[in-house]
Amino acid sequence: MKRWTNGFFVPDALARLALNERSRMRVQDALSGTVALQSYPFNRREFAHLRRRFALRYVQNLLAGRPEPRYPRFDAQAVAVVSRDDGQVLVSEGQRLPGVVLDGSLAPWDALAASLNARFGLTSTLHWRGLWQDTDRDRITFVFGAPPDASVSGDFAAVHDLTAHHTDLVQRTREQDGIWWI
Repeated sequence: MKRWTNGFFVPDALARLALNERSRMRVQDALSGTVALQSYPFNRREFAHLRRRFALRYVQNLLAGRPEPRYPRFDAQAVAVVSRDDGQVLVSEGQRLPGVVLDGSLAPWDALAASLNARFGLTSTLHWRGLWQDTDRDRITFVFGAPPDASVSGDFAAVHDLTAHHTDLVQRTREQDGIWWI
C-alpha cells in the first residue's frame, strides 16, 4: 500500500529528473515540515542592472508628478537564543543575547554562525525562530535558536536577568512559533 501524505499525490511519485537541485530542496522542505536556510548567489552585474532600473523608475515617477519616497534605512541585526535544559540562555556583555550587526555581505544565519563560533566555540546548527521589527527605532532583528554543544565557552544566565528587549525575544520564541513580531 502506498503512503499518502496528502490527497493530491504520493511524494515518492515525483519526477526526480524534472526538478533541479533548488526545486528538490523546496519539495523536501515542504514534505518534511522543516525550513532549510539557503542563500542565493547574486552577482554585481545583476545588482547594478537592478539599481539602474530602480533609478530610471524613480526619475520617471518624479517627472510624472508621483515622487516615490526614499527607501527607509534599517539597522539589521541577528541574535541567537542558545538555551540549556535548565532554561538558562547564553549571554554576552552580561545581559544581552549574543548577536551580530548585519551589513548585507553575508546571509544573517551565516554571519551569526561565524560570530558564535569565533566568540563562543558554538558549532550547533542555527534554526529560524522569528523576526522582530522595532518601528520606532527602525530596527529589524532576526532571531535564531540553537542547542548548546559541549564545547561552548560562554556565560549562561536566567532569562529574567537579560535586558527587557532580549527577555521579550526569548519569551516569544518559547511561547509560540511566530515568525513576525512588531
